[in-house]
Amino acid sequence: MRFSIIVPVYNVEEYLEECLQSIISQKFNDYEIILVNDGSTDNSPEICNNYNIKYDKIKYISKSNEGLSSARNEGVLNSKGEYIIFTDSDDFWKGENVLFDLNEIIIRERPDVVLHEETRYFDANDFFYDNNIRNIKAKSNDFKKDCLELIYNEVFVACAWDKIVKKEILIKNNLFFPLNRNSEDIEWCVKLLGFLNRYSLLNYSFYYYRQSNSNSITKNINNKHLIDIYQMIKNCLKEPKMDNVLNNRAAENFLTINYVTLLMNFYKISKKDRAYIKYEIFEWRYLLRKGASYRVDKIVKIYRVTNFNLTLFFLNLYRFINNFVKKNVFLGKRIRINK
Repeated sequence: MRFSIIVPVYNVEEYLEECLQSIISQKFNDYEIILVNDGSTDNSPEICNNYNIKYDKIKYISKSNEGLSSARNEGVLNSKGEYIIFTDSDDFWKGENVLFDLNEIIIRERPDVVLHEETRYFDANDFFYDNNIRNIKAKSNDFKKDCLELIYNEVFVACAWDKIVKKEILIKNNLFFPLNRNSEDIEWCVKLLGFLNRYSLLNYSFYYYRQSNSNSITKNINNKHLIDIYQMIKNCLKEPKMDNVLNNRAAENFLTINYVTLLMNFYKISKKDRAYIKYEIFEWRYLLRKGASYRVDKIVKIYRVTNFNLTLFFLNLYRFINNFVKKNVFLGKRIRINK
């Protein structure tokens, strides 16, 4: 079997059918869908069960609530496909030839991972796709050679569902998601990049990342979320260095991007926790260097002419203003799709 599509499910009755229909509509047939119900308390289990009965390509697993990481791990362990595709159950795919196109890439290039990007979806008239892949110049298919450019242009980011990964790599290297964490993708991605040799790029966006789900963790960046980011950066910085110098630099650059997220939300952290982590946050300032990513480069310019505390203040001010503007748009809808 070519693909195992793992769909963790938790209280998504409003969106689940759209998600499943978008996958089932694929014209390519060599795949399975693994639905992992993580203790949903709404109508999601009934929807899962109905689809399981109706479609023989669906495998349904129901378990007690242990979080997204546990559900994804359970899906990987029960999968049969050569490649793993993660899809969140409140998101959906666009197009009927996605798996066909991915299979053609795999036949031609035999990658360890296929990278793609998301379209951010607000509603049917409000969505956009940044298309950072168009900025990649190298495209040698050698991940170790191109990893710095992939991270700089934010094509390889802290996300599981934008990567189609060989299952063998995950199982052989025990690459499972850390339990009881938010932002669990950070640590998983840092470890993953050390085991990738060949990569491919899908040059269009099929994955529609829903922004309107109020239950989504991306809409609720809270204290635990930020402390978990801090803890995962700390864990990753303690990891032994990899053999490949470029991989080590890539891992640090990757962590820098997530370090900036932590800095930008620093004053959302509770006063007690800020006091606890502030020393290490300050010690990690060496991560703020040019070349980590195109966004970080802009912040480095500020850091070089001010100091760390002022940079921290400006980042949090920017975050506050940016969020305010997003919530008070009055000049109409945004539709920005770059092809």
